[in-house]
Amino acid sequence: MSTQSKQTYEKKQIVLTSDKVKEGLNLTRLLESKPFRYAKTLPGIPHWYTLRKHWDLDEFHRSVIILRELAEEEIFYFKKYLVFGANGEKYWTMGAPVEETELINRTTKEYRSPYNHYSPTYDHEFARPFIEQEDDGFLEFLPKDLGGKRILDVGCGTGWLLDRFEVDPNLYTGIDPSWGMLMRLTAKHPAFVDSLICCSVQDFWPWENKFDFVFLGRQGGNYIDKNSLLKLRLITTEDAEMYGTCTDKPFQSDTFTEIMSSDKVLFSKAKISVGKHQKLIAGKISDLASPGDD
Repeated sequence: MSTQSKQTYEKKQIVLTSDKVKEGLNLTRLLESKPFRYAKTLPGIPHWYTLRKHWDLDEFHRSVIILRELAEEEIFYFKKYLVFGANGEKYWTMGAPVEETELINRTTKEYRSPYNHYSPTYDHEFARPFIEQEDDGFLEFLPKDLGGKRILDVGCGTGWLLDRFEVDPNLYTGIDPSWGMLMRLTAKHPAFVDSLICCSVQDFWPWENKFDFVFLGRQGGNYIDKNSLLKLRLITTEDAEMYGTCTDKPFQSDTFTEIMSSDKVLFSKAKISVGKHQKLIAGKISDLASPGDD
C-alpha cells in the first residue's frame, strides 16, 4: 500500500485496555515471525503478504480480528482499509469477512514529519544559551549513570540522551517518526543503527523486551496520549522509571500518575522553558514545512 498515492487518514477512536495491549503485542509477535512473500504482480505498489495456509487457522482468524480492532482507517484509491501500524511497518487485509480472508499485507509505514527537513540543522539551532541552560537543569534531574538499564528513548530525535550518557547499544531502543532525525543520530552514533525504529509511540509494539528506564526528553511527554501511556506501563518492569520535562498541560501529571506510580513518573522541576522550546520548533518548522512534504 503505497503512501505516494492519494490517501487520507480518518480518526478512529481506539481505547486501549490492558488486555488489548497484550493482544497487540502478541499480534505483532506473530506478524514478525511469519513468512512474508514479495508481491511481484504489483511492483508499482511494493508490499509483501503472508498467506493463511502458513498459520494455524484459529490463530490467523483471531489475528485478523485483533488487527482490525487496533487499526486506523486509511483511504487508498477511494477505498477504506483498516491498517495496523507496528514497529515501522503497517499491516492490512483486503476487507473480506474474517473466515474468507486469505492473506495479510505488509509494507513500510512512512511518516510525514516536518522534522525530516529540519534535522540537518536541529543540533546547531539548539546550541543556544537558553537551551543549554534548560539542558543543564534537566541533566541535574536525571540519574548520573544509566549503565545496565534497558532504555526506551521515546522521540529520540538526533540523540540528545546518547550525546550525554554512555549507553550500551544492546540495552537501548530509540523510536522517532522522523527518518531525518534518525539519520542524524546514526551519523553521530553509528553503533546504534540497529537500535532504532522509525515509528511513533502509538505504533510501537515491543513484544521482545521490557524496559526499566523510559526517557521522554525534550517535550516527549507532550506527545504521549493515554493509550500510549498504558502501553508504556505494560512494556516496562515494575521498578521502571519514566523521565520527562515538565509541562503546563494538566493532562500530563494527572494521567501519568493515574497509570504509573507517582514516585516512578519523574518530571523535571528545573527552570526549563517549555514555551521557548516549542516556539523555536514551531517557527523553524513553519518556515520549512509545506503541504506535500514528506
